Amino acid sequence: MNRNFIFAFTLLAIIFMVNAAPQRLSRRETVTFNDCPIKGASTLTVAIVPNPIVASSVASFTVTGILGSDVTAGETKLAVGFADESGQKLLEEVYYQTFTTSFKAGDKVTIEASSVTTPVLPSVYTVGVAIGDPKVGSPFVPLDIFGCAYAVVGDSSKASFPFDTISGAST
Repeated sequence: MNRNFIFAFTLLAIIFMVNAAPQRLSRRETVTFNDCPIKGASTLTVAIVPNPIVASSVASFTVTGILGSDVTAGETKLAVGFADESGQKLLEEVYYQTFTTSFKAGDKVTIEASSVTTPVLPSVYTVGVAIGDPKVGSPFVPLDIFGCAYAVVGDSSKASFPFDTISGAST
């Protein structure tokens, strides 16, 4: 009986030590946005729910900022895009939402996009957010961008988002 007690005590001690040992958890990185790299464009503040972004689900983006151009209801658009690690290949079509409220240049602009579908996300990806007016007849640079922000998730050494690929000015 004494041997059984010693064996049980030793076994429990080993189990508790293994559970107490630090383990490297595979957590998704939260999204932190960088300044807008486009000359003359304002940097936007972006809040995402959930943060970190969950792949193949719906995310809510709240975007605020002070822009140097007027925002026109029914014309100006919010664009949200996801790209690969290089920032050169879009993971899915860009999400567009048209503003329903006008704002004067210099006023604080706020818009919420509550139904942005997220793609299947690789371990490293970029997400870009922009506000601008559509450029009619310009399929390669479809928005005249007033403000933007981007984030590289999974590797902070990358520092780019292809804002020129934001296409399809519908919605």
